[in-house]
Amino acid sequence: GMPAAQARAEADAWLDRVGLAGTGSRMPRELSGGEQQRVAIARALSASPRVVLLDEPLVALDPVTASAIRGMLREQLAGTTTVAVTHDAGDAVALAERLFVIEAGAVVQSGGVREVLRAPASAFVASIADMNRMPGVAARGVWRGAAGQVLTSTDAASTALAAGDGVGLAAVFRPGDVRIVGAAGENAWSATVVGVEPTLSGARVRTTAGAVDVRQTSVSVGEALWLQIDPARVRFVAVPATSG
Repeated sequence: GMPAAQARAEADAWLDRVGLAGTGSRMPRELSGGEQQRVAIARALSASPRVVLLDEPLVALDPVTASAIRGMLREQLAGTTTVAVTHDAGDAVALAERLFVIEAGAVVQSGGVREVLRAPASAFVASIADMNRMPGVAARGVWRGAAGQVLTSTDAASTALAAGDGVGLAAVFRPGDVRIVGAAGENAWSATVVGVEPTLSGARVRTTAGAVDVRQTSVSVGEALWLQIDPARVRFVAVPATSG
């Protein structure tokens, strides 16, 4: 129902928004997978829909392009009801107001995006948020993990929770805040290396009691380590009744 010239002009404008200016005359087979994905986004938004479903909209894009498209989506979708499916916490933070985490076909946690990511209710949610999450209980003013770890925190809310004996809590902290030390000490615990993965800045050492990011490492699978964290970097969150 739109004049051809106007339709072409609007199509060209949308192609420009997704970084594909001047490609309107090309056939789909002449586009890369990432370019086809950007065209699909432009096609979906060009009709000014009232409701939009985005299923992994940025998964095939390089980091620079994904960042640009993420910003465009946030601007263009303001005021539009949108459901976005993603495994990328960055997408959720940039695009969403509320986050629903689905695990094994059921919603395991929901709420404001940053609130959910800061207090993961399961190991799966913690992995999405790139956090360590170790279940345990409050005991005589400290937190004790299932493997005997003893941790404290300077966070006011966490300290208040840790004061109650028998309260189920999970210790939550970032792998980058953990360090490998030579011996036992305050807020330190023992662990065994189960994997070492190269990263852009060094390596991620996965252990039986959390992961640690290091710039360089000579540790190997099966090696016993002592890990330590600053109390200021630890938070304790309540463990749901059905969660470990």
